[in-house]
Amino acid sequence: MLLVFRKDGRVPNLYYSERANGPVARERSQLPTVAAQGLLQLVSIKLSANWFARTFPEQCYDGNGIVGTDIKAFTAYLRVMVPGAPWPLSDPDQPVSDEVIFDLLEFAHERLAEPQEDSWHEFFRHHELTFNQERGTTYVPLRGQPDAAPKRSDV
Repeated sequence: MLLVFRKDGRVPNLYYSERANGPVARERSQLPTVAAQGLLQLVSIKLSANWFARTFPEQCYDGNGIVGTDIKAFTAYLRVMVPGAPWPLSDPDQPVSDEVIFDLLEFAHERLAEPQEDSWHEFFRHHELTFNQERGTTYVPLRGQPDAAPKRSDV
């Protein structure tokens, strides 16, 4: 986990309970449900935002560019490579083991690439996509806060 420190070396933005009682214990034998659901949701968000489109491309109708993620191909391959992975990924009613979640994260990491809008296709009214794989596997922004790190989760 990436921790962000202030210039004076302290971790910023501690909530009252952490200031009053100290930090939450981070040692667990399994992921808390909220953490497991959050990790599944993170992969689901990246899937919706076409971060898997380089590996699972949905081609433009003219066949000359990638315009999105082929969800069927992604799902089929996911089921082969990560048995027990839930579908949809963020279904809170499906219990998922920690092993499956960590397998899913490794599966995702190997296939992530940040999508970037390329040329505009006027006829089909969409952008074709290019990808930055290095940025996809090293940078995961948190809702417009690229330097923020989760601190409250008791993972």
